[in-house]
Amino acid sequence: MIEKSMRVKAEEHSLNSFLNSFLKEWKAFEVVKESTESFVLISIKDTRFKVPVVSDSLVGKFHVAGEIQKLAKDKVDRLRPVDFIADLIGLLDPGHTEGSKAFYSRFLQSVSSMEEVLVDSLSVQKSTVGAFIENEQTFLLGHPFHPTPKSRAPLNAEEAQKYAPEFKQDFALKWYLASPEILHQHSAEKFDKNDWSSELIEDKALLHNNSFYKKGYKLFPVHPWQEVQLKKHHYFKHYLDQKLLVPIGESHKSWKATSSLRSVYSETSPYMLKFSLSLKLTNSIRHLLPKEVDRGLQLYDVVHTDKIKPFFKEFPQFNIICEPSYLCLKDLSGHLTPESVVICRENPFKGDLAKNKCVLSKLTQDSPFGSRSVLLEFLEQQYGDNKLVIEKWFNEYLNNVLEPFLILQSNYGVLLGAHQQNLILTLDNNMPTGCYFRDCQGTGYSHLGYKLYSSEVLNIKEENENVVSSEMGHALFGYYLIANSTFGVISALSVNHPDLEKKLILNMRKKLNDLKKQGVKDPGFLNYLLESSEIKFKGNFFCTFKDINENTTINPLSIYTMINNPIHTSVEEIVL
Repeated sequence: MIEKSMRVKAEEHSLNSFLNSFLKEWKAFEVVKESTESFVLISIKDTRFKVPVVSDSLVGKFHVAGEIQKLAKDKVDRLRPVDFIADLIGLLDPGHTEGSKAFYSRFLQSVSSMEEVLVDSLSVQKSTVGAFIENEQTFLLGHPFHPTPKSRAPLNAEEAQKYAPEFKQDFALKWYLASPEILHQHSAEKFDKNDWSSELIEDKALLHNNSFYKKGYKLFPVHPWQEVQLKKHHYFKHYLDQKLLVPIGESHKSWKATSSLRSVYSETSPYMLKFSLSLKLTNSIRHLLPKEVDRGLQLYDVVHTDKIKPFFKEFPQFNIICEPSYLCLKDLSGHLTPESVVICRENPFKGDLAKNKCVLSKLTQDSPFGSRSVLLEFLEQQYGDNKLVIEKWFNEYLNNVLEPFLILQSNYGVLLGAHQQNLILTLDNNMPTGCYFRDCQGTGYSHLGYKLYSSEVLNIKEENENVVSSEMGHALFGYYLIANSTFGVISALSVNHPDLEKKLILNMRKKLNDLKKQGVKDPGFLNYLLESSEIKFKGNFFCTFKDINENTTINPLSIYTMINNPIHTSVEEIVL
């Protein structure tokens, strides 16, 4: 019975993510009210689907609240979630091509993965905020605006049990020694630890008594799942045969996957590690590309300039987790191999500093076993159903999380890809009092930032693709920080409270106006948020439906769509 109910739960959560991603891009729908109930009516060709939802939402996140009806040819059919999605895909692709079949198969695989996660997590269902890694591993439901939020092919169920964060398993890393002639290391100019990887190993005798290490070989850490994939490559096997790559065992200490799966953490290690993994999560094969990892080196050097010191003095509660170096193997022609990259990421979460640190996506996700969000359940456990507390929580978020990102962009020209999974909140007395940003591959610079840092940080160049125009910067930064993270917070706090949703949006608009009145060097992004009736949102649905690899698209904005901007419309349409 537990397994059956968890299958139903998995289908419900999957349906919400699927529907919310679809409705961002499919504009032929309307929200209607019948008596005390709300419905989304979706039109595709001559067919309509009537989807009951909890309520309308200004920030565009719906929660399905009952059985779906299919209205076609004067006939009404009642559909389970998987049947509704099969019918919808069939209408989008009447030819039933291999692409749409693969898309539906990927959806079903995502549902099965979610079911396995829910069954495994059933015994620990609680709305608490503990230490860093505990929170990383209780982000269970995946991307709330993606049609296949838990798909991760070709990782199978047995491998997921070992390496996926939701199953909370420890595992050992694989240690190799690599010859300098096959190993590429690139570090930030201001990072002075050339042999950082050797700091990871517990038994130093493994290195210091090793003849290859004495000859200048470097420790090269490998994820155990990544190792299996690398052994399929000719260059990797050749290096093993020629003793250019030498296995020396595995780590004694245990490592754990964080919410991103390919990033791993050990509390006593000076660094976390982020690996390339040859699997598809959301819209991308998770290989780290050289142009992406170089952005971490840029940011490390920028953070250590005198020009940005006033920012950290103004916002001591704000932290950037830097990625100052990376390693990867070269192939037989001397080219870098993206599938072998490993990034060195600072680890600030050791000892007491790991306490009360929570990834935002864990808080904003729907309650896996309840009817609200994890954040709302957590606050209600502490304070009851208290709207004043909810509003206070959001105002603290505005001051301690949103504002630093906005000032860093508008006064210092640094744009951080601040989506929910990249934001780790410090919670004191249950309130957000600080923030850590991670994952430097999505960082960029406006022309203000380029002007400030390019003479000192020489690898910031316009051809690196992350010195961006105002149009692209506003679109990307607006999606990550506002549409994904901040609207996610508003939705999580106002589930079942439409009037509260309006109040939080107004509070946000006031915050933006106050910052603009204070005066910033570049008010363009604040104007974009305050004056645009629509803003851009990443189009995850058709990106997945068309099997587009987001990381290799020529124009990143090509997969984005326009959505209503409630910050702007709040002026005339929100009445409390």
